[in-house]
Amino acid sequence: MKKALKNINTCLTIYLNPEECEDLHTHMVATTCRSKSEYARKMLFGKPVRILSRNESIDDLIEELAGLRKELANLMAKPFLPEGERLRLLQVVTEIKETINQLADHVCKSKL
Repeated sequence: MKKALKNINTCLTIYLNPEECEDLHTHMVATTCRSKSEYARKMLFGKPVRILSRNESIDDLIEELAGLRKELANLMAKPFLPEGERLRLLQVVTEIKETINQLADHVCKSKL
């Protein structure tokens, strides 16, 4: 269901020096606000502003797990493994992939 659009018809002009404008833009980019006017409106009226933050360690973990997943797929594609060894390796790779998927699900849920 769409929200009813509010009719905004008053314009407020604010003059900023370049440093203040850059500071405003830097703060606005770190939020979920899509425009400077939306950010300014929320700040003027004291409404809550949702600030985004990133956890670099989780981002690095995700990249490493994606690389590990690719390496495991490449390892299973090697034709030189004997059949018994291949089956044992397939079980280990399957367990590792399941663990990676569980970690990825947990990380995705914690980001929400």
